[in-house]
Amino acid sequence: MGLIVIGIIFLVKKVFKDFEYDDEFIDKLGVPVQFIKQDESENPLPGAKLQVVDEAGNFMYEWESTEEPFVEIRFRVGQSYTMQEIEAPEGYAKAEDIVFTINEDGTVSYEGKEEKNNEVIMIDEKPKQQSGGGGGGGGSSDPQP
Repeated sequence: MGLIVIGIIFLVKKVFKDFEYDDEFIDKLGVPVQFIKQDESENPLPGAKLQVVDEAGNFMYEWESTEEPFVEIRFRVGQSYTMQEIEAPEGYAKAEDIVFTINEDGTVSYEGKEEKNNEVIMIDEKPKQQSGGGGGGGGSSDPQP
């Protein structure tokens, strides 16, 4: 019964993005982080193979992105982690790694900013198309009169 109540409380608190995690929660369970994969238009991008490693490069989690964020709660205060894209969805280029840090107050920082909602958002871009084609256009490079 106690586990069910704790689970319900956690689920309810997770819904409210401005929930502040107290020290006891953070010490026992770790800090929750939401990992979101998006395209350039900020739409969810399913099909990416992603992973998180710790500061020493030790594997922690691996998942495939879906329409919903991947949530994990065992991140420790004062530690840095790296989100890596192992394989991009078809038609997209792999994104660069994101190094994020769990701050003393239980928030997440990366790319020089603090994320109040503890989200790490990785964006994939479609590769740039090569223009031209280099050849055979039939025509002379001599100027026309």
